[in-house]
Amino acid sequence: MKKLLAMILSTLMGLAILTGCSKQENSIQPAVDSMAATIVQTVEIPQVTTIDDADTILTMYDLDASKIAEMVLLKSGNGANADEVIIIKSNDAADLGAIEEALKLRITVLTDLFADYNAEDMPKIKNAEIVKEGNYIMLAVCADPNSAVDMFKASFKE
Repeated sequence: MKKLLAMILSTLMGLAILTGCSKQENSIQPAVDSMAATIVQTVEIPQVTTIDDADTILTMYDLDASKIAEMVLLKSGNGANADEVIIIKSNDAADLGAIEEALKLRITVLTDLFADYNAEDMPKIKNAEIVKEGNYIMLAVCADPNSAVDMFKASFKE
């Protein structure tokens, strides 16, 4: 009887240890187009255009398609402004490092493009924000990147 009780207690302790050590992942997986729609309502992007064509985005950002599950780009439609917000859901959170490097490269490209063309937009580029959550990442180049970041983060709250 004592051996049976000892086995039951050790089994329960083992289960308690495994349960306590398990990592809780965020189960909310919002669609990037829904996230973009929310951001459009609160962040000013001049003549905003939604680009969801994968080939266009992959080329603009030099991204590896095999690492991307979903993506959408909000861009100033007139081309004269640096404003753009890209939201990417990767296939795996481990891929975010490579995707983040591509987003940083995009900031460099925008800096080179707008330094002489439209220097008034340089503060938007210098204040660009990159934020990650789970297997999602966003780059916000706009007048109010903090609002875009807040909307992004709010998408993962229950």
